Amino acid sequence: MTTLTARYDGKVLIPEQPVDLPTGVTLRVTVEVAAPDAPPKAPWQLAVEIGEAVPPGEWARVPTDGARNLDHYLYGAPRDDS
Repeated sequence: MTTLTARYDGKVLIPEQPVDLPTGVTLRVTVEVAAPDAPPKAPWQLAVEIGEAVPPGEWARVPTDGARNLDHYLYGAPRDDS
């Protein structure tokens, strides 16, 4: 028994991967409609999910002056403490 995924174009089933069957062979096909793919998530939804996955104690370690001192944190430039 072989399971394959195919798309229906209105007339024929088109396999999504190569099928190793002899030409002219008779098949018994059972059709199960696959669940539609979930729509892609918006970037802010992904950011919220990532933020929720961070352990609570780790947020206390994140610098609060990251925008002002970005070069300090990325490249070691002198820190701006003004």
